[in-house]
Amino acid sequence: MVEAKRIRYGSFQPEQLAREYITLMSKTGPAAPVLFLLGAAPPVRVKGLGQLELAEAVGRFLGPVLERVADVSLPSESELMARLPEVFCWISWPELDGCVREAAATYSAGHPSGDASVQRIAAFVQNAIAWHA
Repeated sequence: MVEAKRIRYGSFQPEQLAREYITLMSKTGPAAPVLFLLGAAPPVRVKGLGQLELAEAVGRFLGPVLERVADVSLPSESELMARLPEVFCWISWPELDGCVREAAATYSAGHPSGDASVQRIAAFVQNAIAWHA
C-alpha cells in the first residue's frame, strides 16, 4: 500500500495511519505487507497533534479502530505494534530527489536512446519535485 503526501505541509488525519495499517493487515494474507509513505518521513504530521513518531501516530488510535473493525482474524494490538518496523517504510521528497539524481548520473543502458530516455524521466521527476516544493 502506498500513501503519498503533499510536498508542502501534508498531514495525516488522526486515525488515518491506524486505519490504513489495519486495512493492509486484513488484506495481505500470506504476502509480506508493506505500507510505503511517499514524502512523509517520521516524525509525521498529524492534524491537531503536530509531529509524532510513527509508533505514536499509529498507537494512539490503533485500539479504538480495532474495536470498531471487530475482525477476529487480525493480530492483537500489541502484535500489530510490534510489527510496525517491518511493515512501514518511507522516503522523503528530498531523499527521493537525491536518489533519482544519483541513479540518473550513474545509469547506463548501453544504448544512447535508452540513456536519453532515462535522463528525460529523471529530469521530469526532479522538475516535478522542485515545482511542488
